[in-house]
Amino acid sequence: MTQKKYHDKIHKTINYKVNDLVMVRFPFLDIGKSPKLGPKYRGPYKIIEKINDLNFKIKLILNDKEVEDIIHVRRLKPFYSRIGENNTDKRITQLNQVP
Repeated sequence: MTQKKYHDKIHKTINYKVNDLVMVRFPFLDIGKSPKLGPKYRGPYKIIEKINDLNFKIKLILNDKEVEDIIHVRRLKPFYSRIGENNTDKRITQLNQVP
């Protein structure tokens, strides 16, 4: 079997839409801490624009600054809020206010 067939057998395509909330994978860069126990994903962040099938423009809040960045689909995973949890988190309310 070729590599493409192995990839297609396992890979699931997830279609994201504008205004979906997603988690973004960032590299773990804290010096002196173990990356095994560190967070792999940060978020939730809001998708602003779909560039193509593989790249999305996302509004990030990093160091209390709002930044727009283009992120590949492999670094994204869908955000699911917990059942019974109020969405009063500061980040979610800020993202929902964005036009």
